[in-house]
Amino acid sequence: MKLTKILEQVYKKPWAILPSTHQSIQDLLNRKLAGESMDFPLTEEEPLTQIVGKVAVVNVAGVILPKASLLERTCGAFSLAEFKNEMASLLKNPSIETIILNIDSPGGVVTGLPEAAKFLAKVADEKNLVAFTDGQMCSAAYWLGCQASTLFATASSEVGSIGVYCAHIDQTRAMELEGLKVDLFKGGKHKAMGFPGIPLTEEERGIIQAGVDKTYSQFKQAVLANRNVDDETMQGLTYDGDEALDLGLIDSIEDDLTKLIQFYNQS
Repeated sequence: MKLTKILEQVYKKPWAILPSTHQSIQDLLNRKLAGESMDFPLTEEEPLTQIVGKVAVVNVAGVILPKASLLERTCGAFSLAEFKNEMASLLKNPSIETIILNIDSPGGVVTGLPEAAKFLAKVADEKNLVAFTDGQMCSAAYWLGCQASTLFATASSEVGSIGVYCAHIDQTRAMELEGLKVDLFKGGKHKAMGFPGIPLTEEERGIIQAGVDKTYSQFKQAVLANRNVDDETMQGLTYDGDEALDLGLIDSIEDDLTKLIQFYNQS
């Protein structure tokens, strides 16, 4: 059942993530489906938040999921649900004046992102919300980061990848070669849309594309609410820090998170 849910997330849900990372997830999943024994090295979880004086640094790292189990977090996933709870707690803390989102993420699943971004916009109205990356602030991670009032990045970081996609694998031909044919009995015109071995109709392709377009529009609106960027910049490409600065995706180049913490503690 758990594997079925993972398959549905990977192949049927919209993602705002770097394609290379999504491909890595698919490769791991295919190896698991092929019966390969896989042991993942578990790493010790870093604390979500560090508080230094009147500054809270919240680490946004890994593939973003709506919720993530302890095992998933230990393997590098990031839980939006835990993140929102932490931000709500910091919002109520009168001793915290500045919150720095320390981001290193290629993006993740779209589910829950619009709501999390709206909540961050509320946080930015009440606290000084800053975003910083010295790694990746891409796709879903940029959707979150661009809610901050000020965005910083190192010159060699990776920023942007504003876009959404949904992957679907048509297994019809592969099943035919194995001598398999699926007979699907259903109630509801679009029930079981995308079921393995059943090709999508043109109408169903249109439905999936419409869903992707809707989410992409939400993503762009969230960016444009805070950033002055042109449409060409929001076509799925990533940029290094210098390029991101020229395009308006960030506000300044900063090489050292510690200096930012010191600056906001002294201001």
